Amino acid sequence: MPDDLRTDEALALSCAAGDNSAFDILFNRYKVIVRLFLLSKSWFRKDEQYIDELVEQAFVAVWKCLKANKFESKGDGSFRRWLFSVCQLECYYQDVKRSKLPMVTSAIFPASFSDIPVRARTKPDPEEDLLKQAKINTLLNEVLSKLKKNEPYLMQLVGDGVKYKDIIKKPEFSNYSVAGIKQKIYNIRKRFNKS
Repeated sequence: MPDDLRTDEALALSCAAGDNSAFDILFNRYKVIVRLFLLSKSWFRKDEQYIDELVEQAFVAVWKCLKANKFESKGDGSFRRWLFSVCQLECYYQDVKRSKLPMVTSAIFPASFSDIPVRARTKPDPEEDLLKQAKINTLLNEVLSKLKKNEPYLMQLVGDGVKYKDIIKKPEFSNYSVAGIKQKIYNIRKRFNKS
């Protein structure tokens, strides 16, 4: 079968098996889409040179993950979802890495802002981060303890982006309509906004 007609999943598995031409085909299929995706996700989207470097870094991460057999085919479209998740993680990693470097405002602001001093970001305090995480965990446990029987599972499904019509297909919620699920979610959120 010609390479350009193979599915993305087949090409990814071939690449993991050592077929470098399969990665070239995937790169050519997705380079433009990944660039647009990273433009929408990056904190530094106005810096074209950075975005170009970010696309390269994202495909390097994809290459490394494929070579480490971290892609598992789950049917049509699974590679695309996996690719975008790897790219999004790499984008976040590179953006955080870049934001810890001294920020030269002249590279971001026009010349009219040249009188703004160069600022450096401070490194995050690990102890402060631990305290914040402990507070978040405490609040989360408090909220979860107030939920009724199937409500934690329902909110998890909603948080995972499962559509309402798919939620009502689950045995736990089969006695609800889409409108009933929407109302239940609304009531849960309303209850917690009051507290």
